[in-house]
Amino acid sequence: MAVYKASSEWSFMGICQGRLYAHDYLHGILRFDNNTWSPLTVPNLLGTNDPVTAILPVGGDSMIVTTLKTGFYFTSKRGLLKSQRQ
Repeated sequence: MAVYKASSEWSFMGICQGRLYAHDYLHGILRFDNNTWSPLTVPNLLGTNDPVTAILPVGGDSMIVTTLKTGFYFTSKRGLLKSQRQ
């Protein structure tokens, strides 16, 4: 069994669309592929004190990321985008 430590602190870990995702406060959302954690987007657009609460499938390769304090984000091939809805 391997143990992977977060750079700062894991705030979320879950599976979406058959892939494992985690949120680290320092590096943002990470995806686990081939025994390696890789950032989903660079730079980290999420706050360093705002935990991810869910990652949900939307369709295709897009997902909705929900956070405790700043709301919803959408992922796509263009990266992570903040929802404009209040």
